[in-house]
Amino acid sequence: MNGGISVVVTTIAFGMGIDKADIKGLQTGFEKMIEYCEKAKCRHKLMASFFNESDLKKCLKNCDFCRIPEQVSQQVNALKTIRNLG
Repeated sequence: MNGGISVVVTTIAFGMGIDKADIKGLQTGFEKMIEYCEKAKCRHKLMASFFNESDLKKCLKNCDFCRIPEQVSQQVNALKTIRNLG
């Protein structure tokens, strides 16, 4: 890569080995990410469920939903409204 990249988004699990300069975009799981954003539920439980984890201990208010559930619900509803506009 030539140093001209302005944004690189990846995870440890996928994408770190890409060293081709001609890759413009690579999306995997985008719809799942949208589904995650549109749910007003504990993020810890959602992530644990996604990775098939059986340990669903309480998140102890470490996620946005458990800290401020009313605000998250309002934001999720606003996101759904915008998405439904087309």
